[in-house]
Amino acid sequence: MSAIAADARADVSPAPPDLSAALGNFFDALLTYGAGKLSRHVDEGLVGLERAMVSRGPFERAVYEAGKAHLRGKNPVWAGAKGAWAGATVPQRFVAVAILVLLVLLAPIPLLLVIIGLLIAALVAASRAAKASS
Repeated sequence: MSAIAADARADVSPAPPDLSAALGNFFDALLTYGAGKLSRHVDEGLVGLERAMVSRGPFERAVYEAGKAHLRGKNPVWAGAKGAWAGATVPQRFVAVAILVLLVLLAPIPLLLVIIGLLIAALVAASRAAKASS
């Protein structure tokens, strides 16, 4: 046996002390490597998806942002609304603001009609109760 071979054999143990522990370490390292590689590919795919969603319309942006918020554990409704606003064009935003302004300005009218209807119903009920008692 040569001196080099003897030195190489001195560095390597003939058998691991515990084969199951060595295999466990090997599989742990293999899973860690695979998970890291998969994570990098998923991150690259998500960056591509993010770039693609920037140029989409309000509906697609709303769905994408709501899904992303849901996965992060945040409020998907609010994120969807922000995504729809971010994906909307200027005329769509103008229409949305106009509808909200009209809703705020005209909301008291139906409320007033409901209150007047309830007052009339209360007066009718009171007059029927007065007729029934006399």
